[in-house]
Amino acid sequence: VAENLIFVIRLRIMAFLFGFSRILFKGNVLSMDFPTENDAAFYSTVFPGILDAVATGSFGNLINKDNKVHLHVPCDSREEAMNILVNLQGHVV
Repeated sequence: VAENLIFVIRLRIMAFLFGFSRILFKGNVLSMDFPTENDAAFYSTVFPGILDAVATGSFGNLINKDNKVHLHVPCDSREEAMNILVNLQGHVV
């Protein structure tokens, strides 16, 4: 139970650092919800790095659904999910 709580806290910290409105790991998919389109800081600083990462083919797919943008990345474990987020940081910073 403590491991679950720690993992959720780590995801929330990563969501805050990136500026995502939410990060979920469910059903072997890491899903990141982007903020609303009026978040100029996110889309001018973070988003270009994410596009670069997605263009490499190793960071899943961008999905536009119901006027919201999501990044879905398949992964098999919590450890892999955290590694993906750490690697994604390298594209953003």
